[in-house]
Amino acid sequence: MLGPRSIDSQLQEGMDSQIRDITKGDITKEAQILRLDTWRALTELNAQAREYKQIQHQLKK
Repeated sequence: MLGPRSIDSQLQEGMDSQIRDITKGDITKEAQILRLDTWRALTELNAQAREYKQIQHQLKK
């Protein structure tokens, strides 16, 4: 069994996941994303989450 992950590794994993979500997995966009203002990046993540929820809601109809 592996020991508990450090807070550093947890934060890195969270950031990597958010960057991947914003770029939709396109690694060529990563540098561009990293230059964005943090609040702008979070706004984009929120917009994507809303769009995902809307699509899921429409699919359930």
